[in-house]
Amino acid sequence: MHYVLLVNREVGLSQDIYPVCGKSGKCYGQATKDAPRGGVAFKLSIEDYERDKWDILGNRNFQQTWVPEFIEEPIQEAVNEPARPKHQPDLDALKWHELTKLGKSLGVFKVGITRAFLTSLIRDRLREAA
Repeated sequence: MHYVLLVNREVGLSQDIYPVCGKSGKCYGQATKDAPRGGVAFKLSIEDYERDKWDILGNRNFQQTWVPEFIEEPIQEAVNEPARPKHQPDLDALKWHELTKLGKSLGVFKVGITRAFLTSLIRDRLREAA
């Protein structure tokens, strides 16, 4: 599977999330911190990148310089999800209050964070702990 990773090194590692906006004013989402690349990164499919690249890369506003990196990810042979360890909760089934409580206990919750980003941070933290 191929995808494009848009990297912004102007922002550096001072931001956890940063908006990806085009010159038309349309926002495409939020890039997240990517320490190995020294900035923030936003993942796009090849099709989405080809459709929107002139808008995103054409934006020359302050800290909106995005550099594309083309990545190839090996296709997973197993389609089924691996069995979840018994100690890891089903994060998608948790209510927001329970999810934020778990996020606070792991030290990853911040005010204004989205549910999807919080669940990804919790999963990463639980994976590190295992």
